[in-house]
Amino acid sequence: MVKCEVPNPLTLLLGVQIPDQSSEPHPSFGLWIPTRRDETMKWLGEDVSVCFQIRSCHKFLRHPLTPRFTIMTVPGPSLFTLRDTSQKVVRCHHKRLVASPQTANARPEKISVVPNQFMDPSHFPIIMGVDGGTRCLSCGTSAQPTLMLEDKKIMDLYKNSREAKRFTFTCSTTGSTHRFESVAFPGWYLSTSPRNDQPLRVTNRLGEAEITNFYFKKV
Repeated sequence: MVKCEVPNPLTLLLGVQIPDQSSEPHPSFGLWIPTRRDETMKWLGEDVSVCFQIRSCHKFLRHPLTPRFTIMTVPGPSLFTLRDTSQKVVRCHHKRLVASPQTANARPEKISVVPNQFMDPSHFPIIMGVDGGTRCLSCGTSAQPTLMLEDKKIMDLYKNSREAKRFTFTCSTTGSTHRFESVAFPGWYLSTSPRNDQPLRVTNRLGEAEITNFYFKKV
């Protein structure tokens, strides 16, 4: 038995597929998981609580092919929370997302997440929404990006390639944190202010005052 750690919660949305007849789906998640005998599969991310074992891992990959990422079909959104590296949680306040210290009255918003199935999955393209996925995070349609919540159902965007772009962010990792870049406005990233209770926004100034790294945890 080989113990395989899957700390990245995004692997519940994005699978890995090997064009090899000897590959088999993992029974718990339906993911195609390539591995070699006596190796441990490790994925990027924070949530190290998800561990499982795979039967006969050595027969999953019989030749040195590079894995090809593919997006799974999802029946509905998964739920995540966002917390910046100064420990402020992203929550909904007066119909907008703000970053605040967590208290009994300021709990993290449960964010609905689906993949953008029409984009290159190797960059982990995702769409995020709140209020049960009835309002989704968008960078708008102006020349300059403005982060907003639009009244769009997340599963409608999941099925609609024409509308999904402005709602899509690619997800990259830096250590145990994640960074979210707008697809419609490359070079602009989700960010929070160093001050408390300020709106979630986007910035193109990495490494300056705005905080652009988040802990992204599956609920």
